[in-house]
Amino acid sequence: MIEYAKSILPKIRDWETLFRKELNKCYKWSPENEIPELRTWCYANFHSSHQAILAEVFNPSPKVLILEINRSKKIEKVS
Repeated sequence: MIEYAKSILPKIRDWETLFRKELNKCYKWSPENEIPELRTWCYANFHSSHQAILAEVFNPSPKVLILEINRSKKIEKVS
């Protein structure tokens, strides 16, 4: 997934909404062990232009984390 991020994110850096959507996709689809590399690469390349988006994706607020945990519990119960 990191290779996908490296190929697509530079191309869409000027479209904030699309950048956010694709970065979220990359984050969610990346294996746990690739997240630090993805984070480091994103901050090195997009910190000046998308600081808020990077913080939103890589450092979600506690409220967002609670919603994600609740969603995963619901999914586990349904399965």
